[in-house]
Amino acid sequence: MEDLFKSNNFILILGPIGNESVRSSCWYDLIHMKELGVNVSYQSFFDLSVDDQISELKKFINPNKINHIIFSLPTSFVKNLPKSLDYLRKLGRCSLSCYLLDSFERLAFLIGNTLPLSLINKMNIFDKIYSFSWHDHVKYNFTYHQTPIMYFRDVDYNTENPKYDVFFIGRRKGRVKKLKQLADYFESKNISYLFLVLRDPNADDVDYKNLRYISYIPYEDMIKTYVANCNCILSLCGRRATDPSLAYFESILYRKKLLTDAMIINCIPFTNSNNQKSFSKINEIPIEWIKSNHIDEYSMEHSNFTPLSFLRHVALDYQLFNSNFNYGNDYSLLALHYSNIGWKYQEMGEGKIYDHKLESIALINIDAKVSVHQKKYGWQSSIVSDEICGKTGESLPITAIKIHSDTSKLKYRVYISNIGWTSWASDSEVCGITNELSQNDQLLYIQGVQIIVSC
Repeated sequence: MEDLFKSNNFILILGPIGNESVRSSCWYDLIHMKELGVNVSYQSFFDLSVDDQISELKKFINPNKINHIIFSLPTSFVKNLPKSLDYLRKLGRCSLSCYLLDSFERLAFLIGNTLPLSLINKMNIFDKIYSFSWHDHVKYNFTYHQTPIMYFRDVDYNTENPKYDVFFIGRRKGRVKKLKQLADYFESKNISYLFLVLRDPNADDVDYKNLRYISYIPYEDMIKTYVANCNCILSLCGRRATDPSLAYFESILYRKKLLTDAMIINCIPFTNSNNQKSFSKINEIPIEWIKSNHIDEYSMEHSNFTPLSFLRHVALDYQLFNSNFNYGNDYSLLALHYSNIGWKYQEMGEGKIYDHKLESIALINIDAKVSVHQKKYGWQSSIVSDEICGKTGESLPITAIKIHSDTSKLKYRVYISNIGWTSWASDSEVCGITNELSQNDQLLYIQGVQIIVSC
């Protein structure tokens, strides 16, 4: 790990990762793929005492000038959070955040049936908590960011001749009875399927038709062997589930259909109702839809689900994206924060549009300053390049922008909801709407920004 310490100012991720393959895949590229050019270190010591944890952290923090520390699902660590992290903050003078790779309420249960609201008091030690859970984002005001997950780069997608119409893998958790019912139903409808259930040493596991019990399968092998060769992924979470399962994200990454009994997917970001369907009764399952090989293109890009995308999100939130933070390649980047979906990134010249309210902007490696007009706050201006301009987390839309550069001739325009692209502006000209104009009783707001270098 010494070769990761050649330069200062990096992010330290604190595990645990261990041998849990799903969890390790969430940080895979940051740990193993050095060509990304991101200074990231990883250390897991949650089996140590608090005093030993502090001793180990001293070795990392003092010589390496860490900007930011991310705690990744600290299940076994959370009871001692105030003792160790109070000291850590003073020791390192760095910002702290936590990324939950499981739902917050399940985390509270795992550490000893702790009430979530009691655990919140402990978690306040973090500057910010990130979660893949839309329920956590709404209920606890955590910052939403989709699961960072890998292994899609080398997967050979089989969308024309899938081996299985439907594939499921998971623990028992009361699912076996429903899986047997689904097995009977699919066979009656001539649907090919494979259900894999992880063995329970305390249960009498007996295979049933194409429902098979297995001891273990590496996550990467599961993706390449089974998910890549199925038409539809089955996810059983229960109708009252507050979060999508990992299969939800896998269906997007690997261009598969998703069939689930979790109704939550109907009201969270990224759902494609043509590809991802929920059901409450077995006889409601659309058989012809399962058999069809047609898959709609998902609107989200694969890169939005990588750990690198998550670190960009963190770096912008904490103002780490500047000359003092060695963060990847030195290229011009426009960062836009939208309500409900967070930061989106595009290079100069791109003009992507999102069906969400723009809340803040940052111009990365662009020698220019930006001003934004935002509901409630009016005009706000960046003081230096790379600085975030605008307020996030309050669902307050930006309706106009101004950009000024002393070194480059920049032109810019914005896409306004229900109107479209404006004409080009330059040199601090107002682009957008600065008054409370509305259309059909809805406030008009910016959904996209495009910047080009003019000749």
